[in-house]
Amino acid sequence: NLSETLKELLHIKQTTMIYHKLNLSLEPDIHIQADKNAMVSLVLNLLENAEKYTPENSIVEVKLFQLNHEVYLQVCDNGPGIPDSEKRKIFEKFYRIGNEETRTTKGTGLGLYISKAIIEAHQGERMYF
Repeated sequence: NLSETLKELLHIKQTTMIYHKLNLSLEPDIHIQADKNAMVSLVLNLLENAEKYTPENSIVEVKLFQLNHEVYLQVCDNGPGIPDSEKRKIFEKFYRIGNEETRTTKGTGLGLYISKAIIEAHQGERMYF
């Protein structure tokens, strides 16, 4: 039950997100065949990116819904976005936007690479930014 897994995870996450507000819109009783730990890792990776690149005191929203027998998971934030020229590269292993001199956030460049691998391993089809 992906709905219950996310509900539990995000309830805990809400207590640790001190610089952002987490809004949840989770449709109940969405069931998928998936590795539960992988789904948790996927959501935590996406939330970490949202926290890292979104201004303090802004809203991060997590949506889970089903439409025409397809399951959609969205993590939405109000960050600056990803330049079009970078969008294809962000899923590459160790890739980080910008350069070492101008980058202000810490990271390894593995979060979105891992997220994409999890989605593909579960026959997911799309990641949008």
